[in-house]
Amino acid sequence: MTRRLSVDSTGPINPNVSYRINATGNMSDGWVDRDKTSNAAVSAAVHVQASENLAFTLSEDYGDRSPSRYFGTPLINGAIQDALRFKNYNASDSTIRYQDSWTQFKTEWDVADGIKINNTLYYLTSERHWRDIESYTWNPKTNLIDRGNYIEIFHDQKQAGNRMDATFSGHIFGLENRFVAGFDVNHIDFTHTNNSPFGGASSVNPYVFDPGSFFATTTATSPGFNAIVNQYALFAEDRLSLTDQLSVVTGVRYDRPEVDRTDYRTPSNSFDVALSGTSWRTGVVYEPIRNLAFYGQYAVGVDPVGNLISLSATQKTFQLATGRQTEIGVKQSFLGGRGEWTLAGYQIVKNNLLVADPNNPAGLALQVGQQSSRGVEASVGLALDYGWRIDANVALLQAKYDNNSQLVSGKLVSYAGNVPINVPQQVSNIWLTWDFASNWSVYGGVQIVGQMYSDLANTQLRPGYNVVNGGVRWKPDDRTTVAFRVYNLFDKVYAVTSPYAGQWLLGMPRTAELSVNVKF
Repeated sequence: MTRRLSVDSTGPINPNVSYRINATGNMSDGWVDRDKTSNAAVSAAVHVQASENLAFTLSEDYGDRSPSRYFGTPLINGAIQDALRFKNYNASDSTIRYQDSWTQFKTEWDVADGIKINNTLYYLTSERHWRDIESYTWNPKTNLIDRGNYIEIFHDQKQAGNRMDATFSGHIFGLENRFVAGFDVNHIDFTHTNNSPFGGASSVNPYVFDPGSFFATTTATSPGFNAIVNQYALFAEDRLSLTDQLSVVTGVRYDRPEVDRTDYRTPSNSFDVALSGTSWRTGVVYEPIRNLAFYGQYAVGVDPVGNLISLSATQKTFQLATGRQTEIGVKQSFLGGRGEWTLAGYQIVKNNLLVADPNNPAGLALQVGQQSSRGVEASVGLALDYGWRIDANVALLQAKYDNNSQLVSGKLVSYAGNVPINVPQQVSNIWLTWDFASNWSVYGGVQIVGQMYSDLANTQLRPGYNVVNGGVRWKPDDRTTVAFRVYNLFDKVYAVTSPYAGQWLLGMPRTAELSVNVKF
């Protein structure tokens, strides 16, 4: 059973000053052995209306989380054993903790008719700690679970930044136009501490075992590197209404991140590098009749080949990965707003990804990989008589590696044409809600997820699953909401992902949650 409490407070200090305080928290015993979790969050804000056209908001958000320390269940003879469903193979003294703080100062200024400026100055800190045994493999020779990857990691991140945008609404040659332009700058100071290369090993009985404790490996936990990242961006977007039915939307963004990495263990791997890339998009929206709109869009974007703050010395010469997307679709609202439906088709191609270098036995990579996907998404929602409402959506996807080669036992193996790891090809949801009495609602639905592969070679097929969830909600007054939810009503055993070969991360069993949300 999960216990959750949420408290909100809002009110005026004077006619031009208002405040908001929100505190939420929950604790759970988890559904696997020795897996207590907790989540506490506090947020507060003060809003000052300095004048009719100028407002300031100062806010603070703080979170302290201890998420699940369950990393998966090992397969035995290629399948999940019922007796292992609730086993937690992590160490008895494992820990995961996230402490995050985010302070923002927002300015909203209506400069003149049709001109508005928004500015957000922010500062955030993030301290995170992992100490876990994460890999579990069944050994058919010993009938034991071999545990590996004794991982301890500390993250210490501080980030300061500012984002400003200006909106200009008016007319160009008599045509209605809305133009937005701005900039985004931030500075990140990130220190990564770990016990790489993550050694350690132990074996335990699959069914009855002493979880043991996390012990020091041949490499002690120590600072690994520090990364200073400065990011600069300029962006602009324009929407021009050619007619009452036809609009053209365009946008562009220029990014320039600079990374200065100091490697504490191997000083020769320290480096500094500057990257740059331009993203843009253009599209049209056509509304032939009221509440029916057709749209089309083409976009080109850029992404780092990895996380900028953890960019390694072997990746310092790589450029940003690039991608392009084409999408067309239609949206409609009908029956006086009681119903709506959407249909969209898209194709995405991403290139300059990393693949193995066949001429480098050390396993260094080349930036020549490519991955693509195409798909169709549809949704429908309809409010029926007597308080009933139904919502449904479906996504059909064809994703594949166009160019992905890896070194396997010293040989280059191509996985071109294979489906990417942990990507289902079909996902759909059906949800039904019934407002059966004043302030009372009951709801339920099914989530349908198709099968996925757990390896590049597409030899390890993970079955799809159907999960039924539901609940009841009661609002005794405008300030209070009481909800009772049941997840996985029929106690389906299913896997949501595969963190390591031969190891599945199972979804929660039948779980009940009672929550109370109070505003005062």
